[in-house]
Amino acid sequence: VVVFDGVAGVDSLRSSAADAVVMDIYMPQQDGFETIRELRRVAPQVRIIAISGGTRGDFDPLRAAEMLGADRALRKPFAVDELLSALTEVLSDTLPISQ
Repeated sequence: VVVFDGVAGVDSLRSSAADAVVMDIYMPQQDGFETIRELRRVAPQVRIIAISGGTRGDFDPLRAAEMLGADRALRKPFAVDELLSALTEVLSDTLPISQ
């Protein structure tokens, strides 16, 4: 499911379960910080990967996102392999173990 802002993302998760959310920090309607807080209230089990283009002065939005509850943070630009690796990592403890 693709949405274009934090409000729509939280609404989408309320109506349809997801294992993981990949979200930008800076979005219209509701920024990633508030969205992370809401997602943790609405769906505490969902894994969150936050992405952002960089720091703003001394402020590192990715570090802040992790402190608020994001499971991983990726700095843009990143390779598709990095995203797939992050998804594998955050979902590894929620996937059933094959025998």
